[in-house]
Formats: sequence, structure tokens, C-alpha cells
Amino acid sequence: MGKRTDRTGPISVEGHGRFAEGGLFNSAVEWELTYQYANGVTLICKSAIDASVRVEGTDGWVQCPWATLKRVQPRSPSPKSARKKFTREPAAGGEQRDFLDCVKSREETYAPAEVGHRTATVCHMGNIALQLGRKLEWNPDTEQFINDDEANKKLSRPMRSPWTLESRRHEQGVVS
Repeated sequence: MGKRTDRTGPISVEGHGRFAEGGLFNSAVEWELTYQYANGVTLICKSAIDASVRVEGTDGWVQCPWATLKRVQPRSPSPKSARKKFTREPAAGGEQRDFLDCVKSREETYAPAEVGHRTATVCHMGNIALQLGRKLEWNPDTEQFINDDEANKKLSRPMRSPWTLESRRHEQGVVS
């Protein structure tokens, strides 16, 4: 996300949205969410037709659909030089090749698991805020909502029999 926030999380989220009615799913079809980070960064996520990410700062902005740099303002000498400021390039051969190379080299992958986890957490937080219809405070260290049992109950759900976390730990020989 930038500003060294990819290994932590927001401290609050609020927003509004419209959920699908009937049909095969019950997810939000339109939304606008505002996340606040401890370092002052504000992240605004909106539903849109184009699946792009736009990062705005005091000196300009960058917008990219998925992994392709689309626009930079103010103009950069080249999109490639602007992209290098934001991320490391994936290995030739894609993420799968990068993963295999990193297993051998012990380097961190292009898309680290911790960053993926924190990204998914931001999405879950937003969904819970939309479902409850109110602002939520979050502790990124404990990964729990602050003083909000109702929101914390939505962080997991009962597993269907015969699946349990205890049975899986036992199968793996993990004793708590």
C-alpha cells in the first residue's frame, strides 16, 4: 500500500455500501470505505468499473490496473522508472518462478505471504464494517477489533463437521 504499511494494518475503517439482494451471493455490489493508518495514511476504496489502484500523495499520483503502470502525475520520464520506486520486479516466468527461485535463494518472494495476509485482512475489515454499518477501530498487532465483540465474532465462523482446528493440529502432531 505504500509508506511502509504493507506489514501492518489500518487502525480504523468506516464506509457504506449496497448489498446484492437475492440471487447466488450476498456480497456488497457498491461500496466506499475509508481506512486510517497510524502513520496518517488514508486509504479510500471504492467500487468501480475499472479494477485499478490509484495512490495519491502530496507530490502527485500513480494509477495502475493490476500490475501495469498506467498513469503518473506529474509526468515521470518513463513508466518503468516510476514503477521501480514502488516495487521490485517479478522474476521472468512470473510469480511461480519467483517462488521457486526464492525457495532456493531464501530471499523474500515478489509477493510475500505476510503482505498477502495483511491485504486480505483489509478486505475482511471493510466487509465487516459494511455489514455492521458503522466505524470500527482495529488493533493491527492483535488483529482484533477494539472493544467490539460483535465485530470480532465476524472474524471467523464455526467450521462444518468433521473439520476443526484442533483435529487438524492433532493430525500434524502439533500439541498446544
